[in-house]
Amino acid sequence: MAMIGLRPVGVALQLMAMAPTVAAAETWKPFSRTATAITGQVEFAPDRITFGNGKSMPLTRIGLRSSFKADGKSVPADLYKAEGSADPLLLQGNRLCGSKPTYIALWEDALPSGQKARTMAVFAGAAEPGGDAGACATFGYVKDAAPQMLAAKSPSTSYKAEIPARFRGVWRSVAMDPSTKQCRASDWKGIAASDEELVEIGATAFVAFESGCDVTGVKRLEAPAGEGPTTLSFKCSGEGSTDNVRENWQIVRFKGDELLVVSQIGKPRIDTYLRCK
Repeated sequence: MAMIGLRPVGVALQLMAMAPTVAAAETWKPFSRTATAITGQVEFAPDRITFGNGKSMPLTRIGLRSSFKADGKSVPADLYKAEGSADPLLLQGNRLCGSKPTYIALWEDALPSGQKARTMAVFAGAAEPGGDAGACATFGYVKDAAPQMLAAKSPSTSYKAEIPARFRGVWRSVAMDPSTKQCRASDWKGIAASDEELVEIGATAFVAFESGCDVTGVKRLEAPAGEGPTTLSFKCSGEGSTDNVRENWQIVRFKGDELLVVSQIGKPRIDTYLRCK
């Protein structure tokens, strides 16, 4: 599905950014794979960042940069200087960069659900950065660990289209033999806490481990029982990018299970998902 066309990880999402000045300590949960594997949960304070293993790095705020370039777009970002010789050892023996960090930039984004997300770009160079192009690493965070992304998002007239009801629910990506990938709908814990093979599809959007898409158009093709191919258009966000994609979705039966077969229009790829019960 459209996360099929996205690059998983990283971090900027839809660039609906706001200045993220840290006035008091805030706790953010890891969203990207880099954040999950390296930093874990972080606490942003005005003078330091504390990581999931308790290690911290002192910071001095330089100020707001209103035209910081992130994924080729201008966003308001807070710029900080990493102080002292701190290059803490983090989760699984990792560090933020391959060398000592010198600057950190923070900006806020919004997921398709409207939930706040934060990007942290880390730099190791001597010059003050003007964008994320020179970052040695980027990390993505969300405010809540397991948001109920779609349950609270009821059909709204503000949407141009709705995903047909037969596609809605929790699904797991499967290989050639779906019988090896049984799952439960309760396995879905939210975008930052679920197995990366899971996806939750709602009436107006779907979300996966590190990506999300709002539906912008639906074209139903005639078929018996209403289960023929359906062409859906989405606006998707993931790893620092937004994309408009079109896909054909169809439900088929296999050994008593429901499978969702997805092909992205214009790309020679087909993906299959098993409905979680």
